[in-house]
Amino acid sequence: MEMMFQTGAVELWRGAEGFANTPHSHEDWVQLTLPVQGSCEFIQDGRAWGLKPGSGLVQPPRALHHFRLEKGASVIILKCREDAVAAPAASSGHPYENMAKSFDAEALSRRFRIWSGQLMKAQLAGESDVRGTEREIMAYMNGILSAAPGTEARQEQPGAGLAGFPLLDPESGSACAEIAAGGSSGSAVPTAASPCMQKVVDFMKEGYAGRITIEELASIACLSRFHFIRSFRAETGLTPYQYLLRLRIEKAKDRLSRSSDSVSHISAELGFSSPSQFYRSFQKLAGTTPQAYRSRW
Repeated sequence: MEMMFQTGAVELWRGAEGFANTPHSHEDWVQLTLPVQGSCEFIQDGRAWGLKPGSGLVQPPRALHHFRLEKGASVIILKCREDAVAAPAASSGHPYENMAKSFDAEALSRRFRIWSGQLMKAQLAGESDVRGTEREIMAYMNGILSAAPGTEARQEQPGAGLAGFPLLDPESGSACAEIAAGGSSGSAVPTAASPCMQKVVDFMKEGYAGRITIEELASIACLSRFHFIRSFRAETGLTPYQYLLRLRIEKAKDRLSRSSDSVSHISAELGFSSPSQFYRSFQKLAGTTPQAYRSRW
């Protein structure tokens, strides 16, 4: 199975098990091969690579390469013209000496769905202006290319992570104060006003239970971290951290009212690090405990 989208500046491709191609190269394109499921046998300039989810490979311009996907495997390929990405500096003077790159396979899969949806929508509507999506893909590629060897692109900064809620220290009330500052209990998740921020909101709604970083969201909005946080709060009235909490709590309400799953099970599936963390967050935003909320139904 293949899915491919092309614009003037980027290519977006996804292939699944059974795919194999012949040796080839790209004259003035940089390619990232990023497995998101299973294994990929990759040959580049005579060297064999066994790629797994989260372990990708850079194909510089003119690099001879081909690959084969094993059973159950899936790979996402991003291509961009060489002059549109910033080649990383390297100690040897060769900008692509560090070919192996780490990435978040789950987050990339979510991004692919958003990017392909945007490009398909533009194609069906006969729209030619896809520069916003192109910029997002280029920003993502630049993040991968500029990451230090052995590190994941846009790694979570101390205190900036969203998915695991590292700011929610059981011994500290600061996080709870931030949650409470986000509005009254029981309030719905607000919407974004601009198309740019709506893309961020869509990404968060799809991946609310996974690992999301501020840097990742800022790159989708094509803004610096500082300007993204300020702009996001101006449009939604919440910080990204508060917004993600609300998404999770709203989903928790639905699960509590519609299923018999335990509070611990719901907590784990929604991405909270512990039931006690979930309990405190739920009580602050919903104004009651999870058990009391369920009893209403």
